[in-house]
Amino acid sequence: MRRRNVAAAYILWAIGGPWGLHHVYLARHRQAFLWLTTLGGFLGFGWIRDVWRIPDYVADCNGDPDYVERIIGRMKRHWKPPVDVTRVVVEVVYAVYLVANIGAEQAELKWALLGAYVATVLFCFNPKNPTSPICQSSVTSAIFTNWKGKSWRRTRYRRYSAGLIGCLIVCAVLYGSLLFSALYHNAYITTSDGEQVKLRDAVGNIKNSQAWQHPLETVYHLWRIYGAVGIQDTWRDFIEAIDPQGELNAYQILGVYPGASEKTLRSAYTELVKQYHPDKTFDPKEKLERQKKFMEIQKAFDTLSTIRMKRNKANKVDRSEPKGNAF
Repeated sequence: MRRRNVAAAYILWAIGGPWGLHHVYLARHRQAFLWLTTLGGFLGFGWIRDVWRIPDYVADCNGDPDYVERIIGRMKRHWKPPVDVTRVVVEVVYAVYLVANIGAEQAELKWALLGAYVATVLFCFNPKNPTSPICQSSVTSAIFTNWKGKSWRRTRYRRYSAGLIGCLIVCAVLYGSLLFSALYHNAYITTSDGEQVKLRDAVGNIKNSQAWQHPLETVYHLWRIYGAVGIQDTWRDFIEAIDPQGELNAYQILGVYPGASEKTLRSAYTELVKQYHPDKTFDPKEKLERQKKFMEIQKAFDTLSTIRMKRNKANKVDRSEPKGNAF
C-alpha cells in the first residue's frame, strides 16, 4: 500500500473531516466511525483538534521510524497506557470498547463486558437508585477496561479494504437510521406562539409549505431578513415559512387571507363544501377527485379550528393570571 501524504490528509480533513473522511484515508476506521456518528467528534471539537494531530496520524499510518521510536519510548516509560481523562469521558458517553481501541492503545472486550455486568448486578440489588442502569454500566465498564483491559497495541492497523469500507458504510447506515428514527418520532418544532409540533406531524405540512415549493425565494427572503434584523427574527420567519402546523396552507386551501375572522372562515368552508361535495356528480373519476378535494377542505378547516381553539385557550389563561402587586 502506498504511503500516505500529509497534504492529502489535510485536504480530506477540510472536505469531509466532520464525517471522518481523513481517518478513512489513514486507516483509522474506528475513529472515522466515531467522527461520522458524533458530527465531527462531538459537534466538531474532535475535527478541530485534528488540525495539529494529522501529522502524527500520517506518521502512524506510514510507520515512520521517528514516530515508532517515540511510541516505543512511551511503552518503556509506562508498562500500560496511562489513564487519559478525556478518553475515559468519551468512552463513558459514547462506547467504551470502540473508543478504547483507537490509536496506539487496545482493550479486551471481556473486561468491558465484565464491568457492564457488574453494574447490572448492583442495580438488581438497589433498583431504587436514581442513576440509569445504562449510565452505571458505562461507568463501570470504563473503570474495568482502564484498570485491567488496556494494553499497548503491538500490531499495525489493518489497512483498509473493500470489505472493511463496506462494513463501515453498513454501520453508518444503521446508526443513521436509528438516529433518524429517534428524531422523527421524538423531535419537535416550536412555533412563534409557543406551540410544540412533533416532527412526524410536521413533515406533511412542511412538504406543502411555500419554503418547500419555492426554496430559492424563501432563502432570498430569509437572507434579507437576516441582513436587516438579525438571526432571531430570521429564525422566526423560517419557522413560519416551513409552516409546521399547516396553518398557511390551510388558509390557502380555503381561499381566505391569514387571520380572517371566524365568520369569513366558516363562510368560505361552507361554500367550498357545497361546491366540491362528492354526491354532486355520478362520474366515478370526477367523484374520486371531488372526494379528495372535499377531504382536503375538511382537513384545512379542522386544522385552523384546532389552532384557533388552542390560541384562545392560551389567551384566556394569560388574562386570568394575576399581574402581581404593583407595589
